[in-house]
Amino acid sequence: MTGDPPRVATTEDDHVATPGAGSTSGGLLLVIGVGTCAGAEAAEVGTLIDAVLAAAALSPRAVRAMATVDSKIHEPGIRKVADQRGWPLLGYPAATLAAVAVPNPSEAARSGVGTPSVAEAAALHAARELGGPARLVVQKRKSAQVTTAVAAVPQVTGDGMNSGKVLGITTDGATAPRACHPGQPEAVMTTKEER
Repeated sequence: MTGDPPRVATTEDDHVATPGAGSTSGGLLLVIGVGTCAGAEAAEVGTLIDAVLAAAALSPRAVRAMATVDSKIHEPGIRKVADQRGWPLLGYPAATLAAVAVPNPSEAARSGVGTPSVAEAAALHAARELGGPARLVVQKRKSAQVTTAVAAVPQVTGDGMNSGKVLGITTDGATAPRACHPGQPEAVMTTKEER
């Protein structure tokens, strides 16, 4: 496996509807940032994500990934929601997320996982990896054990940039997560087979 180039993972349905075609996401590609307390249930994770997307009139079809701090990538509640919805789950080191400017830093997050933001920072960082100017379209929202935020980049048509088709890599049978993007080794992505 050493030296082998990563294989690109694509989604089967790469279309993001534009307004008037059943979507209210306005041609945006979305990333859901998620942070949880240990042991948070998938039902709570999914319910908060659904509520946040609905309140902001954003289509779940525009979501290209869920993102979190790497220490939370194996949380069963987060993983189950990603699996159920077919969204790649991306994890980033706390130091990477700590470098992302966010509007709502938290001392609790800083002391708990080593970064002042998980949901907002992970969403923004992952959306920037899609390319283009990422922006937070939903600041962090909290439930009892879950925090989520949504970042977006505009969908570009024509040359395929920012199409959302290329998001990460799959593995070739290995169980360890591998880099999400060539040249971005700090990111990890798990596939359904790895879970």
